[in-house]
Amino acid sequence: MTIKTVLTALPLLGFLGARASAAATAKPAPIAAKPVPCWMQAGIDKSVMAQRGELAKSSQAAVKLVCENAAMDMPGKLKVISSIRKSTQEKMDALLTPQQSAALKACNQALPKPPPNPNAPKKGPCD
Repeated sequence: MTIKTVLTALPLLGFLGARASAAATAKPAPIAAKPVPCWMQAGIDKSVMAQRGELAKSSQAAVKLVCENAAMDMPGKLKVISSIRKSTQEKMDALLTPQQSAALKACNQALPKPPPNPNAPKKGPCD
């Protein structure tokens, strides 16, 4: 490499170095903030939401047991499942104040929903 080549390349190296240091000090793009969950917006305690989750799990397990009961006919199963769901909903509602319940419902309804699949088969509680 000749001195002339080095001298010609120096301004270019200075430009690249300045650009690299500017890129290193540039601030990263801001990350979009996570939306606040509806239960937080409604002022519901995390432990209450955990209790609601446990109620939902136990309800699902009870419905599954009813569905697996070969001794019951489908109308009987549907009646028992309806009773289970009603009882579970009453227990869940008792954990919230009317204001919290209304705020949670309004927030959840405002969330974007995926479009329904018209080809999806209709399912019952035991399907």
